[in-house]
Amino acid sequence: MKNSFITAIVIGLLFTSIFAFGCMGKDYVPNGDIKVLKLDPNGTEQWNTTIDSGGDDRGHIIVETSTGGYIIAGEKNSVPSGIRIPRIIGLDNRGTVITDRDFPDSPLITSLVPVSGGRYVAASAGDRIFGVDERGETVREVPLASRLFERSTGISISTLSSSSGDKLFALADMPGSKPEIQIIMLTVNGTVEQKETYLLQKNQSAASVIQTRDGGYAVAGYTTDPVMEQGTIVQVNVTGWITKTDRNGTLLWNSAVENDKTFKNVQINKIWFLRENSEGNIALLYNVVRYGTGNGGTTETVELSFSQDGTVSNEKYLNANGPVAWTSDGGYVFAAFPVPQKTGYADWGYGSQSMHVITLDNEGVVTWDTKSGITHGGAESIIQTRDGGYAVLMTEE
Repeated sequence: MKNSFITAIVIGLLFTSIFAFGCMGKDYVPNGDIKVLKLDPNGTEQWNTTIDSGGDDRGHIIVETSTGGYIIAGEKNSVPSGIRIPRIIGLDNRGTVITDRDFPDSPLITSLVPVSGGRYVAASAGDRIFGVDERGETVREVPLASRLFERSTGISISTLSSSSGDKLFALADMPGSKPEIQIIMLTVNGTVEQKETYLLQKNQSAASVIQTRDGGYAVAGYTTDPVMEQGTIVQVNVTGWITKTDRNGTLLWNSAVENDKTFKNVQINKIWFLRENSEGNIALLYNVVRYGTGNGGTTETVELSFSQDGTVSNEKYLNANGPVAWTSDGGYVFAAFPVPQKTGYADWGYGSQSMHVITLDNEGVVTWDTKSGITHGGAESIIQTRDGGYAVLMTEE
């Protein structure tokens, strides 16, 4: 791609731990367990499952299989400050564990996507991808670095996206004296078909990519702004950006996200989803924290839509926190903890308040609200299932 294209950079493990994995940076807790909650379309619990290896277990990504089961990408840690071991877990349609495999020689898994033929592909934060079947069994492992790059040290595959057939798009961070990202088009077998390079600029990092209907790409990411006092970083403010290119890699438009000077500090907490609608407009769904509003600030969810020329066509603010997803009826679903004496929600809980799973209509009005029963921990991922219900991946401490 054109080297004049973009603004992006890698802040190494800071973004890998904070953004790609949500709450993976929490302190080690010996009794942390993975929990999956399945709800029907009305919010009634159908089943729940606890996965406990005896150490600190965490799940980060959940996808539904074509047979109604689930595949989870997560980790386990058996000792305080020990090595976090990646794992892939398969569940049947009642939540029973049918596969649980460790990857002790691989970095943490950053992405898990379905492809054609009832297959799935996972990517590690290092240099490889894994082919996965319906049960969560690994059927293929491909080291990408040896096929793609002259150097492999420090490469981070931060996300995957899939399109029709067997095509995948990997977003790889490439550290170095001139940092860059590469968008790699490849098949599920690891065959590289195309590689596009974006030069990076300081203090920015790419986090999500989709191929658009015109053959180009939309890429979203973060910009960090360290706040220094007497030579020491006392705070890191995080804003966002989104950019669009055509099929030849030429920059069409680039837009800052949450660059609001009304508040002292505005911080994007997590980019959840990036998608294109049938009209070619691109929407971004993310959490944002606004500091300087009293009592430590407020957290909310923002949906920002861009027209084909890059202008903001719609901006919607929702009273939501934690993982959030679009629903098939044009609304939203999220999982978080109501904050007593306040109107907002916290993404992590340590008290008597139960975490809630909540759906909103397209105007942000609550349509139902279900207690999860978890009081210590939080949600990591939430998806709408093929039956119109929801599956929530949680960590219970």
